[in-house]
Amino acid sequence: MFDNHVFVCYNFTSDLPDWPTQPFVDVRELDLLGGMTAGKPYVLSIQMGASPGQTFEVWGAGSGSSGTCNDAGELLYRGAAQTGPLCLTLQAKQDHVRLLMVMSGQDTQGYGYASFTECPAGTCPN
Repeated sequence: MFDNHVFVCYNFTSDLPDWPTQPFVDVRELDLLGGMTAGKPYVLSIQMGASPGQTFEVWGAGSGSSGTCNDAGELLYRGAAQTGPLCLTLQAKQDHVRLLMVMSGQDTQGYGYASFTECPAGTCPN
């Protein structure tokens, strides 16, 4: 669990061409305990709530800068947001020390995160 390693990124914006443009964009930064190594699978379990029409993305961050909530680099995952557990196997092209969790959609209703769990064994817990 990442209890003290998740930060809300207030007023976060990016000029990257793939960055979401919906009216509602919520960004949380997750400091990776061991980092993510380029070319190696990284498994993450996320417990979340979402409303229909919302999109969830994971971006690699922190490969070349320091600080909290200050960069977005590589898009690692994009899909429809869901309620319940989501197990992701991510594989980055470059090293990352942080991940940005991005929820976007038309409104702010019905979303939230309950937990983020790193899965070093390569599979998510049931």
